Amino acid sequence: MIVIWGANGFIGRHLTHRLLHEGRDVTLFARNYDQMPFGLPSDVHAFSADFGDASSYIEILRRCRVLILLVSASSSRTFSGQENKEFEGNVKPYQSLFNAMESNGIKPERIVYISSGGAIYGQTPRSPVSENRPVNPITAYGKAKAEVEKSLIDFCLESGVAYTILRVANPVGPWFKKMSLIPAALHAAKTDTILDILGDGSSVRDYFDVGELADAIVRVLDTEATLNTILNVGSGNGRSISQIISMVEEITDKKLRTRHVEEFGPVIPYNVLDCGLIRRYTNWMAQKPIKNTIFEMWNSK
Repeated sequence: MIVIWGANGFIGRHLTHRLLHEGRDVTLFARNYDQMPFGLPSDVHAFSADFGDASSYIEILRRCRVLILLVSASSSRTFSGQENKEFEGNVKPYQSLFNAMESNGIKPERIVYISSGGAIYGQTPRSPVSENRPVNPITAYGKAKAEVEKSLIDFCLESGVAYTILRVANPVGPWFKKMSLIPAALHAAKTDTILDILGDGSSVRDYFDVGELADAIVRVLDTEATLNTILNVGSGNGRSISQIISMVEEITDKKLRTRHVEEFGPVIPYNVLDCGLIRRYTNWMAQKPIKNTIFEMWNSK
């Protein structure tokens, strides 16, 4: 049985849809399912629970073969400069889960944790960064991700459980839940409202299709060579904010009204991932042009 914690999140929705389509045995956990964009089969167990209260669901995990952890109480700027809130909202619940699993002797074959491929490396040279680069998070969000990674690895080493950590770039696509750059730009085009741009628009990120992320996760699950590894997942190509806005304007045939606002907190001007390792292990690589994904998002409105 594959357990997905965070099944109603942005990535969780796409991964759940993919695994159900393949007929896999999945059990879902989320706070609620009221916004799921597709129906769940009647034979799929979907539990509503508080991730931070491991005692409320720990027994169900005894039947778990693979545990996929997608839960995050924040995005990259939610608790900017507030490390205590990041710890309470993200690190502490994960540590509580790992402690509960250890106390109850729960040992799945593998745990897959979806980490951040951007915040965890901090400031990098203007070239794709590989997993060999030491983590150097400069934001509260990145520091929390690094701490969860460490807690997971410690638990797995002590318990004899395999792990896979996926450091994911910037997935984009439908069924989004947070108004990140591309959804915000499309919304501004649709409503003719002003789009706020942090900084001068030169910041570069690695955007790729969320459906391809779901495919990457599935391939990892099916590949023994990815046990006890840390893998970057992204396109390996960088796009600036200004380039993304230009794409949105071309696709929507609308000139966006933009307003530059001052960036707050630590700034990471460039982040692109070297994804050669996951390609070597699983033959996965992002192939869908981000422009195609934006086009599909615009036409799905």
